[in-house]
Amino acid sequence: MEICKRNGFCISVSVLSDDAIEFSYYRLGQNVSEEAFYTSAASKYESSITINKENREAFLATLVEQSDYLNKNKFQDREEILNMIRLRFDLVETFDEIKQFLDEHNIHYETKQWVEFYD
Repeated sequence: MEICKRNGFCISVSVLSDDAIEFSYYRLGQNVSEEAFYTSAASKYESSITINKENREAFLATLVEQSDYLNKNKFQDREEILNMIRLRFDLVETFDEIKQFLDEHNIHYETKQWVEFYD
């Protein structure tokens, strides 16, 4: 799931095969050539936050506590998980806001930054 902002940044949210939840953050840019106009990552650098399977339940429970979600026990389905995350983080503008939320609720996460090479 992608949440793109007017400031040119996008946050991608994924439920990984090991049930970890990963937020990735990157900046969009516009590329113009004689043949095409397209939008892609503006920087080779991307950052991510990973909440592993052990901490995922605490993260989801915190989201449920803060929401008006009708079915407070239904967060095993991948689509339901992504929907809950979207409802909570749709208005987030920066990666630091996500980190702040996790820190405030004592949810352990790992961060990493990598270089993405595009053809």
